Formats: sequence, structure tokens, C-alpha cells
Amino acid sequence: MKIRTKFVVVNLLIVCCALAAVAAACLVEFNRELRRQAVTSQEIRLKTFWELLRQKGDGFTVTDGKLMAGSYVINDNYELPDKLKELTGGTATIFMGDTRVSTNVLKPDGNRAVGTKLQGAAYDAVIKEGKPYRGEADILGVPYFTAYDPIRDSRGEVIGVLYVGIKKSDFYASYESLKLTVVGIVLVIVLLAAVASKVIIHRLFNPLNRMHDVLRDVAQGEGDLTQRLDYLAQDEVGDMSRSFNSFMDKLHGIITHVARTVEQLASSASQVHGSAEQMAAGAGEVASQAGTVATAGEEMAATSTEIAQNCAMAAEGARRASNTATVGAEVVGNTVTVMDRIAEKVKNSARTVERLGERSDQIGEIVGTIEDIADQTNLLALNAAIEAARAGEAGRGFAVVADEVRALAERTTRATREISGMIRAIQAETLEAVSSMDEGVRDVETGTAEAARSGEALREILDQITAVSMQVNQIAVAAEQQTSTTREISGNIQQITEVVEGTARGADESACAAGGLNRLAEELQRMVGQFRL
Repeated sequence: MKIRTKFVVVNLLIVCCALAAVAAACLVEFNRELRRQAVTSQEIRLKTFWELLRQKGDGFTVTDGKLMAGSYVINDNYELPDKLKELTGGTATIFMGDTRVSTNVLKPDGNRAVGTKLQGAAYDAVIKEGKPYRGEADILGVPYFTAYDPIRDSRGEVIGVLYVGIKKSDFYASYESLKLTVVGIVLVIVLLAAVASKVIIHRLFNPLNRMHDVLRDVAQGEGDLTQRLDYLAQDEVGDMSRSFNSFMDKLHGIITHVARTVEQLASSASQVHGSAEQMAAGAGEVASQAGTVATAGEEMAATSTEIAQNCAMAAEGARRASNTATVGAEVVGNTVTVMDRIAEKVKNSARTVERLGERSDQIGEIVGTIEDIADQTNLLALNAAIEAARAGEAGRGFAVVADEVRALAERTTRATREISGMIRAIQAETLEAVSSMDEGVRDVETGTAEAARSGEALREILDQITAVSMQVNQIAVAAEQQTSTTREISGNIQQITEVVEGTARGADESACAAGGLNRLAEELQRMVGQFRL
């Protein structure tokens, strides 16, 4: 049931209850007044009846079985009851004892009810107790308003009864007519009240209906947020309309702000997605370069091992040359040959060490590239964190990913710096080894020339061989150190590779998160697009 129908029903119930109460009070009061008038009327009619009876004679007696008023015979004499009926209406009866002897009360067959007996409360009051009786009584089965007075003889004994009465139905005819009139008036008033209530409530509820239509259109229709209510009267409904308009203004502002924010969010999500893809591609390239660096490290380790082996061979050759030099000059030629081989090996070692220096330079360039990539990754992570901060709560998860990426980039930077330090140390040691090799080559060449020129220079050759042996030992130690350093570099490169792979995975996750954020922004744009701004 609608509220307006409830208001109409409640108003009708209130009006009906009020009218019913007023009508009931009026009818009760009218009924009370009718009863009072009935009593008064009965008293007047009874006095009139007494006057008529006394006019016929003074003193009442029963003579020869007949009731007498003076000399006036009452039995079967209907003059007085009929006269009273003509004057005041109603019924009248004169009883001798408790028997009707003169009456205008008719029986159902149309004859006068002469000879019938007095019964009920009137009999007890008048005949038995000698008191007047006023009240309702059934006469021949018909209810009457009645009044009974005892008729006494000169001795004060009750010898008869004087009665007047009127049918309740006759007396209440005006009451029933009034009741019908009151009911009709009540119905007319209720009908008018219903029409007035419907009209008034319709006018009162028109703004509410308009408000309902606007809300339904916003919720289920086109979502038009530009609609406003024009009922601005200074009453409760007007206050509600103004409050509704204020609510629509605020809602319009909120949705407009959300729409602009969603556009910015979509743009930021696209930028973040592109940045994440670039970062993933950069991380893949870094991983590839790290693999190249690892391969170069393995090659450098193999070269260092070969240098160590060559140094061992050179030391063994020097030992044999020293033993051979003690035999005699005849082995000088062999010694020269051996020295030539040593010179060639040393040259090869020098070239190998030079190549190792070149490899170290290449590693330094690669490490610089890695450091640049780490710096770029750090910058991309910083940009991603800024974009996530702009996205607010929706970008919190992406901000965490950006922080992880930045941390990985910082670790990569530190690792590359350590590698750069190590490479610089290797380069310095390589330069020293090259210098030593060059010096060894010159010494071997000098020893070879001296051995060729004279056998007397054998001691000097032995001394040079000893010096060469010491240098070879130094080269062996340097090669072992280089091997250890190369292995450490390989381990660091492996760590770099793992870090870069983690960075790539983080970039992929960031790209996925950015894609999800972009989809959420598109969904929010679709939802906001349902409203007309």
C-alpha cells in the first residue's frame, strides 16, 4: 500500500471515528432526551386523564361490580380513553382492580382489550404495593412507555388503576428518522473528507512523487544527475526538496571528480604499463650481457690456468738449463735453443697477458653498461613509484613492486662497482705482468746472445736463468691470483644474472599489475559513464 493511500485511509479512519463518536453522543443524548420527554409526556397525559375522570364525578367506588366515578359508570364506557386519545394521543385504560374495564387498547383482532389483566412490574407496584409505576411495559406483547396510578376509594384502598401509555415504536419514529439523517450526514461528510484528503494529499505528495521519479531515473534510468526539484515552498516538503537538490549537486560533483580521476588513472596505468614493458626488455638485455660477461670470465679463468701451466713448464726448463749449464759449454747450444723456446713462451705469455688486459677492459666496459642499466632501472623504478603514489590506494601493490625493483637496481649498482674495482686491480696486475714479461724477454734475448758469443758467459746465463725462474714463479703466483679473481668475478656475474632475472620477473609482474590497473580504470570509466553529467 502506498503512503498516500495510507494517509487517506488514516484520515478517513480519524474522520469516521470522530463523526461516529459525535453521532453516537448526539444519538445517546437525543435518546436520553426522548426518554425524558416520554416521562414528561406520560405525566402530562396522566394528569389530563385524571382531570377528565374527575370531571365525571368525585369519589371512586365499586358498586354492583362496576367501577363508578361518582354516578358515572366506567365499565364498558370508552368515552374517557377515546377523549384522551383525541387530546394527547397514545393509549389509555381504566382498571377495576387488575382488570381492564375501559380502554382504547386494541387486540390483534381489532376489539378492545376489555377484560384482560394487568401483569408484570406494574401489577406488583400498583396493586400489591399501592404505588405509582413509571417505566416500560409490554401490553399484549407490544412494548410501551407507561404510567400507572392507583385509584383509591374513600377508605384509601386500591380499587383500580389509571393507565396511559404510548408505543415505543411510535415515540421512537422521530429518533429512527434522526438516526438515518445522522448516518446520511456522516456518510456525506466522510465522502467529502475522502475527496478533500485525496486532493490535499495528492498536492502534498506531488513533489515527493517527482523526487521518487528523479531517484528512480538516477538508479534505473539514464543516470541523469542534472535533474533538480522545483518545489521550494517553505514547508517540510520544500526543505526536503532543497536538501535533495543539494544532495544531487554534491553527487554530481563527486561523480565528475571521479570521472576526471579515472581518466588520469587510465593514463597513468598506460604509462606504468609501458614503463614496465621497457624495464622488462632492459632487464632481458642486461641478463644477456651478464651471460656474455660470465662466458668471458670462464675464458679468462682458462687462460689463467694455461699461464700457470706454462710458468710451471718454464720453471722446469730453467731447472734443466741450470743443470745442463754445469756440464759444459757443449750444451750451450742446447741452452740457447731452450732459451729461445723460453723467449717464445714468454712472448706468448706476454701476448696472453695483453689479451687478458684487453678482456679486462672489455669486462670493464660491460660492467659500465650493467651499471648504466642498473641506474636506468633505478630511475624507472623511481618513476613507477611516483606513478603508483599518484594512483593512491589502487597503486599500493605496484608501489611495493617498484620499491623491490629499485632495491634490486641498487644491489646491481653496488655489485658492478665492486666488479669495477676488481677489474681495475686485475688490469694493474696485468700491466705489471706484461712489464715483467717484457723484461724477461729482454733478459732471455740478452742471455741467448751472450751464450752464442761466449761460453765464458755461462755463469751469467745461469744467473739470468735463475732470475727468469724467479720471474716465472712470480708469474705463476700472479696467474693463480688471477684465476682466483676470475672465479670470484664469475661468481659475482652469476649473482648479477640472478638479480637481473629477478628484476625481469619483477618487471613482468609490474606489467601484469599495470595491465590489471588499466582494466580496473576502464571498468570504472564504464561505470562512471552510466551517469549523465
